[in-house]
Amino acid sequence: MTAIAIQHRDEIIALVASGKRLSDISAELGLNVSPQAISHALKDDPDYQGAAESYHSCRLDAAERGIDAAADSVDVARARAAWSSVAWRAEREFPHRWGQRTQVTHVDGDLAARIEAARGRLIEGECCADAESSAASPVLPAVSDPNGASD
Repeated sequence: MTAIAIQHRDEIIALVASGKRLSDISAELGLNVSPQAISHALKDDPDYQGAAESYHSCRLDAAERGIDAAADSVDVARARAAWSSVAWRAEREFPHRWGQRTQVTHVDGDLAARIEAARGRLIEGECCADAESSAASPVLPAVSDPNGASD
């Protein structure tokens, strides 16, 4: 069965890149092969991978146009749900392009050493000693009694 997908490789890749589903392609080409078999046969082909990425781009564009063309609030809700499902799939299949990105900021120096140094100062009372000497310390601000009582 996978030989059929390989024989029709160029046609399948062109149709996938244009935004057609594998189930529709199989029927259109008269192939007696499941979409899963086609996908499995071509999954490692770089041209197929690029076409699959183009497929998702086409589907996202079509879903966005659906939102723009919605005539009333019900159509807008349906179009948004369709866009959401298309976006979810694109995000899962091609996270490098459509996945959520997490930004990590690197601090120069050894973070563990900085934490240990800060912990040592707190344990030894350096921060607390500074706070006791100054009532306006930004580390431990002075606290007034709301009832007006004093020590």
